[in-house]
Amino acid sequence: MNNFDKNISDNVKSYLKENVKFSAEESEKIRLKIQQGSRISRKFNPLYWTVLASAAIIFLVLSLPFLKDSFVGPENGPAVQGSSSDLPEGEELAVDLSDIEQMNIGAEMPRLLYADNNIVVMQGTFGVIVYNMKDSIVSNRISYEQIKSYGISMMLASVSQDGTTIYIGNDDMSMSNEFVFTHQYNISTRVIKKTTQQPTSLYRPKTIEAPGYHEQYDDLQYLTSHNIVELDHSFIYLRSSDWNMKNLQIVNCQYEDGESKVFDVFFPSISNNETPPPLENHSYDLATLLKENSHYQDLYQTLSKAIQSEEGAKVFIHYLHALKQQDMEEIKKYAFTRMESEIEELIETYNKIDYETITIDKTIPSKAEPSHEVQLTYQIKGNAEIKARTIHIHVNDGVNIDISEPDTIL
Repeated sequence: MNNFDKNISDNVKSYLKENVKFSAEESEKIRLKIQQGSRISRKFNPLYWTVLASAAIIFLVLSLPFLKDSFVGPENGPAVQGSSSDLPEGEELAVDLSDIEQMNIGAEMPRLLYADNNIVVMQGTFGVIVYNMKDSIVSNRISYEQIKSYGISMMLASVSQDGTTIYIGNDDMSMSNEFVFTHQYNISTRVIKKTTQQPTSLYRPKTIEAPGYHEQYDDLQYLTSHNIVELDHSFIYLRSSDWNMKNLQIVNCQYEDGESKVFDVFFPSISNNETPPPLENHSYDLATLLKENSHYQDLYQTLSKAIQSEEGAKVFIHYLHALKQQDMEEIKKYAFTRMESEIEELIETYNKIDYETITIDKTIPSKAEPSHEVQLTYQIKGNAEIKARTIHIHVNDGVNIDISEPDTIL
């Protein structure tokens, strides 16, 4: 104690001694009270401990739902890492294909998940898409970016047997045979939500282990998917001419005659130079076409002189314009082939050509039949490289004129 504190203490004691008086009896009572308090320990209080125990029990009961959510996920299934009650449930996923133009196929071809006579469902680096074959359009997409907000970093998907629902889960790359689907996606509504139970039956396409399944499937000109879907009279598979995702195609190949129907999955939707669909009542009047398209005028004049047939040159102009308009019925009037799959490949080929660069390089008359080999040069849209292809104009009797192309692909 320092001098200041000692002086204060002395002053207080002096003041109390002079001004506060206790009788001998009062002093004795105070002394006894102090001694008693120092000897007596705190007694057990039953009411205190009862209240404390009751509070602890109530706290545990109220905490059970929160503890359960930490260890248990969707009903009848274990917890899913990253799941949260504030995720967007019942949300419709938009279909955005703007990234497909620059997308690469990746390490392997996309794989089929489901197909029937109307739709094809597949998974690849684009996520999962549904292609509507009747409308020739991608009707649904679940991208990897979209699905991240649902706590799914590595998406694994399967489709129900009836083709109405896509089941989605997080692929943890474990060797376990049990896989938990955490969400389901309705194809008709495009709405995704959590699953309430695991699916009992899923669609399984057929895996192709080695070449030899079908002559067309084994075509080495294309990259092909490793699985197919077998329908009653045909089978469906995926193919691409290169590793660019925009060139992905669906092929529906008939078993009996081998005729195929080919669908460009993305190209019509993403092409910046997309050719408009055929116009109703579109004019194929030659004078109108030559007046409105100067490059048609040059081709017509050059070809009519070279093959000495204005009618043959007219058919060629109509043929070119029908391909540009993707007018299947009009093309059939002039094309030698009647197979729609081959015509669709021609449409795809000519859709990439810059029509204003088409020129007639050479014409060679046939010695054996009334036809002419016509060698064309042209450029692909956005590419300065000169390419060439050959067509054959069959004059026949001078009235029935058709055109064949041995080189279908660019």
